[in-house]
Amino acid sequence: MRMKRLHRILAILILFPIGLSAIGGWFAGPMFLHPIKRPLTASLIREADESFKHTHGTREDIVVRAPDGALLCGWKVRAEKPNGSWVLLFHGVSDNRIGVIGQSEFLLQNGYSVVMMDSRSHGDSEGGAWLMFYRGEHLAGFPGAEVSPEKAVAARAFPVLIICDAEDHALPCRHSEMIFRAALGPKEFWRVPRAYHTAALGYEPDQFRKRVLVFLDRLRNNQPAAAN
Repeated sequence: MRMKRLHRILAILILFPIGLSAIGGWFAGPMFLHPIKRPLTASLIREADESFKHTHGTREDIVVRAPDGALLCGWKVRAEKPNGSWVLLFHGVSDNRIGVIGQSEFLLQNGYSVVMMDSRSHGDSEGGAWLMFYRGEHLAGFPGAEVSPEKAVAARAFPVLIICDAEDHALPCRHSEMIFRAALGPKEFWRVPRAYHTAALGYEPDQFRKRVLVFLDRLRNNQPAAAN
């Protein structure tokens, strides 16, 4: 009897952590597959409109229907004196199009019109994580694991400007360096001292604007990227 009880206690001690982990994963999994949404509130829209008023940009609501039927929402913002070029701005995870307002400001002031979209399942856009992976793989004809910036820059020789934050622990600079080394086309690399994740514009605003605008202007004028 004593041995049976001991075996029972050992079984509980072994299985309890496993069961607890499984239950925790069951409830925590959706949090990773469906990032927390940052709603596009009326106050955020007013904040964006104040920015566009300052830069004299004219915004237009746009809605794009993805191949799987999900509606993706965003803005087209035309510069007051457009130079004919458009820049597509992407926000980060658990954010929305307001997250790229800072980038839109200096681009609009320099004649670049911008497109600011809410990613799938972010902001006002529809769509889910599992559906995105499954449907995307089906349409593209290759597994999502094959998507790689490093492979992309090594496949075609197009200009690349890579900006990495020296103190970024979420996406360390070594990843950016791998992409840079693999790039076949004209390429530039800038490591921003002291900057944390996605904070380059805040730490070095003048240099950030200058480097991005010089890079884009070279593209418009069909000039090669600066040697790095």
